[in-house]
This record gives sequence, C-alpha cells and structure tokens, in this order.
Amino acid sequence: MTATAVDTIRIYCKAKERTLPYEADVAPDISVREIISGLDDADYLPALAAGERWRIVHARTNDELAANARLNESGVEDGDQLDFLRDSHGAGA
Repeated sequence: MTATAVDTIRIYCKAKERTLPYEADVAPDISVREIISGLDDADYLPALAAGERWRIVHARTNDELAANARLNESGVEDGDQLDFLRDSHGAGA
C-alpha cells in the first residue's frame, strides 16, 4: 500500500491586533507551538514585548490551549477559530 496525503483541517487564527483572521490548512495533530511558529514566519502575529506570551483560546469551547497541546487532542475541528491573546508570564489562573 502506498502512502496517501495527510488529511488537513482548516482553522482560523485571530490575533486581536489584526482585522482579519489567518486561514490555515493544517494537520490535525499539529501542536499549538508549531502554529505560533508558522504564524510568526508568515508575519501574522505582532511582536511580543518582554515578558509576554501568546495565550491561545479555542473560540468554540472557550478552552485555553497549552503550547504543547495538539489540535486533535484538544477538540479543535475543521472550521474552528483560535484566538491569540497577549498575556504576561505569570498572569492568568
């Protein structure tokens, strides 16, 4: 049997500082850290100030996703939006 193309899902990444979301077709098992890296490479995410990090919220469930979380293990589905919010280290619950 030959290998087939990996199925992808379309996600919408939305940073507060941007007017439009960034549409991305990604593998379902991609990590949040890999998404952040890709958005940085695409110059979509604004630069963070010292002590800041991205807090990623799955818009449909309002769950915060850890950097090492994989989309398929976090309930992210095709068409979902991830919100990218600035957060200071040590802030939040």
